[in-house]
Amino acid sequence: MKTTLLTLIISLMTVAAYAQSKKNVKKDFNALGGNDAIVERAKALDPENKVQIVQKRSVDRYNRVEFGAQYAYVANGDSYLVTDSVGGSLDYHFTPRISLGVRHNRYYNKLTSEGKSAYDRAEVSRDSFSIPQVDYPVSSTMAVINFYPIYGKMNTLNLGITQFDLYLLAGYGKMELSSGNTDIYAGGLGVGIWWNNYFTTRLEGKYQTYQDRVYSGQRKLDTFVANISLGVML
Repeated sequence: MKTTLLTLIISLMTVAAYAQSKKNVKKDFNALGGNDAIVERAKALDPENKVQIVQKRSVDRYNRVEFGAQYAYVANGDSYLVTDSVGGSLDYHFTPRISLGVRHNRYYNKLTSEGKSAYDRAEVSRDSFSIPQVDYPVSSTMAVINFYPIYGKMNTLNLGITQFDLYLLAGYGKMELSSGNTDIYAGGLGVGIWWNNYFTTRLEGKYQTYQDRVYSGQRKLDTFVANISLGVML
């Protein structure tokens, strides 16, 4: 009888000790992060690791004006020409989601190897009718609307958090050609990088279409324009 009673007491003590131990472990896990000693030991394991948490836009773009200088390369234009341009831009940001702007560009053209060969052949044959006609772009001015549906943030070389926006753009304007003026339409995608509240970078790829004039009459040109711009916001 004494043996049975002693066994029962030992069993109850064991169960109670196990329950208390389980409770203490659960309490320790629930308090993890709130225990200063545990936190300090965790930091000591990797003192160089820093975590930055960001939840909202870090750059204010409500009622801001952005000025930019840009360079662009034009592809799929006249097969006899290589064209690039420099220009300026102005954008008014109503909110971080939408802005209206103006783009003005001056174009610089030179003959491709195919164009040079065609002119050389015409010069040798002295046949002026065999000279290919090119209607090169001189300048363009375009109004654009930008819509910024997606934004994110990135760690820039551990120097800080940089904000960027992916955006859609659409534009319409006038282009001056060597033959006169024509309408120009554009649509594309871009990424705006806001280094801080004042300095910006834009990378854009857009489709532009317009009509030029050659011997055979008007023709439609569908071009792709890639441009980079550096700007400031006021």
